[in-house]
Amino acid sequence: MAKFEYIAMDATGKEKKGVIEAENQSDATAKLKQQNMIPTSVTQQGGKSKSVKKKKGGLGSMTIGTPKMTRKALTTFTRQ
Repeated sequence: MAKFEYIAMDATGKEKKGVIEAENQSDATAKLKQQNMIPTSVTQQGGKSKSVKKKKGGLGSMTIGTPKMTRKALTTFTRQ
């Protein structure tokens, strides 16, 4: 199994960083979701790094008013 570094949002909207063991990036993402976390980035340790959740657009870049709303603020807002 490979080790993956991750950045994810927990149920309270706080950003968490850590390392998880998984077969591949999809498995690592699935394990984080099972822990009620929303992965924002998953990269393999050592070797070549590949970002998983770096899509442009979507809710992370949603604009409300003039300034962009951060993912953390959006997650907190939508959970309340």
